[in-house]
Amino acid sequence: MVAVRSDWIEVPAGLHERRVLAWMRSMADDSLAGRTVWSAAALSGGHAAGRRLRALLRGDHDVRPLSVVAVEPPAALARQLDAMLAGVPSPRPLGAAARAAYARGAELAEPVFADRVAPGDVVVLHDCFTVSFAAPLRERGAHAIWHLRRRTGSQLPCARAAMAFLDQGGAAAVDAIVIDERQGFDGEERITALVPAAGLVDVRQTSRGGDAARARRAALAWTSLLGDIVEEDRADHVGGTIRARPVVAAR
Repeated sequence: MVAVRSDWIEVPAGLHERRVLAWMRSMADDSLAGRTVWSAAALSGGHAAGRRLRALLRGDHDVRPLSVVAVEPPAALARQLDAMLAGVPSPRPLGAAARAAYARGAELAEPVFADRVAPGDVVVLHDCFTVSFAAPLRERGAHAIWHLRRRTGSQLPCARAAMAFLDQGGAAAVDAIVIDERQGFDGEERITALVPAAGLVDVRQTSRGGDAARARRAALAWTSLLGDIVEEDRADHVGGTIRARPVVAAR
């Protein structure tokens, strides 16, 4: 059974809405207190996504970059996978040699975080190269989260093939997948966390507004999702049921 949580994060219209938003901030702050949030990237697209996330969360929590050297040949394969996720057909098949190369990427990069990432830390993986780190990160007791950016072409066969390949590589070991996307021309955004171990789909949706206001809402959406992931991804849910939130969504 899959549980779904959904919260709208908008400009509060009254006291109740302000209290709900304050409650969301407090819960996120409690869950992330004492933890470092690492923004891990090796490829250019991943670095750009990491910079955006750090800009959103700067000042709210301890957010640090985790830059990884994209060594070859795993880097070329990771770039191919990122392109496939965006809808670009693969120029060559993903066979046994590709799986061996992908596994080699994690072995080469592990020394980067061996002395930095502590148990309980949160590591956001922004590209297909860093997704291969998920298993060793979890073995260290960290929370590994794949930041998957929704892009045109994400439902094409090549994108599904890339997901199938990654599911047998590092993606199967992540604690959660966070998908962010912008809808339409009004600036509405939705960020969704998929937490397989808890059978949870967790959604935050924000409305349009000025750049500063939108950034504040996006920051709250991210921190509240990360807080939920930390609380839920390794929790024991007897019977597979997650209780509903005790308050209504912020509107």
